[in-house]
Amino acid sequence: WLGGCKHLITMTGGYHGKTLGALSVTDNPTYRTPYESLLSSAAFIPFGDVSALQAELDRSERSCVILEPIQSEAGVIIPPNGYLKQVEESCRDHEAFLVVDEISTGLGRLGCWWGVAREQVVPDALLAGKALSGGVMPVAAAIFTAEAYAPLNRDPFLHTSTFGGNPLAAVAARTTVEVVERHGLVNRAQQSGEALLCATREIFKECCPHLIDDVRGQGLLIGVDFKEEHFAAGFIFELMHRHVIVSHSLNSHRVVRITPSALLDKTDIQWLTEAMRESALKLAVTNKDYKA
Repeated sequence: WLGGCKHLITMTGGYHGKTLGALSVTDNPTYRTPYESLLSSAAFIPFGDVSALQAELDRSERSCVILEPIQSEAGVIIPPNGYLKQVEESCRDHEAFLVVDEISTGLGRLGCWWGVAREQVVPDALLAGKALSGGVMPVAAAIFTAEAYAPLNRDPFLHTSTFGGNPLAAVAARTTVEVVERHGLVNRAQQSGEALLCATREIFKECCPHLIDDVRGQGLLIGVDFKEEHFAAGFIFELMHRHVIVSHSLNSHRVVRITPSALLDKTDIQWLTEAMRESALKLAVTNKDYKA
């Protein structure tokens, strides 16, 4: 590591991607096992458990800690209030390098610009992508503090890539940030998310409470946690029949993620909730004899 870190600490349930570096800190044996011999060693600790993090930091040399503000692919797992701030403080106490992966949570998705903003956390590195181009083209960004970037500033040839610094991608990213700000999409995500979360909970409470364990979320990242994987699959297919595309969770197949655009208006949300209600009712009929 450029910062002198020799030990990776990551979270159980975490998902960061499938290239070798990202896969090293992704907790899913389905994706890891075929490449195990090529992956860097990493310690996996429970997400949301500060004591476990501190114990691992005490055991090792200078470490790099990577986590998500909310674990998206793990099934929209929300940590306890204050957890991210405690993680930051623990990293500072141990001189550990803190990386926060905001690829699924950033740019307003949670009703704030970045998930770390709610607790005023400043990581050494913040990862952004996917929505960063507004869907126009592939783009990602590693946003570092000046101190963290210092070794690369001294010798920029230490880390280069064919498409790094792509001018068109940079314009797309800059324009996306301007549009999010100009149209107040962060506040809209918070307001729409609160309304949609409330409506989703009400739908499943009325239609099929015996088929789910929980409905949780923040902003426009909402997870419906079903009791069985095939219930989640059935709900996804019912929504597809009604022209709604949602996401399953790669690290938790029982959880369906609802992640709509912040550009939805009241009419769009009403249409979406009606589609969810019809799908939940159909699921209830199909599984009327189910007993947990």
